[in-house]
Amino acid sequence: MSGWALAEWLCLDLETNGLGEGARLVSAAVVWMRLGREIDTRTWLADAGGEEIPREAAELHGISTARAHRFGRPALRVALEVAEVLADAVAGGMPIVAFHAPFDLTIVDRELGRGGQQLPSFIGGSAMVLDPPVIDRAADPHHTRSRSLRSLADWYLVRHERPHEALSDASAAGQVMYQIAGAFPEVRDTDLVTLVGRQRRWAAEQAQARVRGGGKAGPAGWPLIPRQQDGDAR
Repeated sequence: MSGWALAEWLCLDLETNGLGEGARLVSAAVVWMRLGREIDTRTWLADAGGEEIPREAAELHGISTARAHRFGRPALRVALEVAEVLADAVAGGMPIVAFHAPFDLTIVDRELGRGGQQLPSFIGGSAMVLDPPVIDRAADPHHTRSRSLRSLADWYLVRHERPHEALSDASAAGQVMYQIAGAFPEVRDTDLVTLVGRQRRWAAEQAQARVRGGGKAGPAGWPLIPRQQDGDAR
């Protein structure tokens, strides 16, 4: 491998109390990674904005409403710190790996919006975001394997011992991305600016294909779902 594939990456994952744009932040993790191996990590526990965590969500990530409210920090404060880490990565030219990036980045943005804050515009613009399922589907379009994190971890022989735990998911996403780069020269040999531009097109094309297949299009925007109007934090 060469170029960006050998560089240090920042891998991000969030856990929330729901699945839509209005979901509240429950936990977050970032993993600094090089060559598919962890260098450093940081985790956060948030209070879900004081809202309830439905049983179905708690069963997935293991964080109850009582635990989040008792031990979690304010969701806005956590979102601000996550945004600061992301901004530092962008300033350092570091790729950001986020599995289904529009969900994680949008949740951070909406939490900031509730507090009158704004995710730096370059996060949704010039940031070098790598979204493993989008890239894997584009690189190997004829294979019908599931593009869930668990499925891709199995496919690429990545250990993923604690699915839906933010730190484990962030680490697995980075390792999966590293394996994708190793498997497809057309991915690893493309410069980051070009690759990010292609991901925007791939994400839109994949959404259209899902609609043609009778499914839902998914989020309208990559790697960040735009707010409907200024100040709309949902």
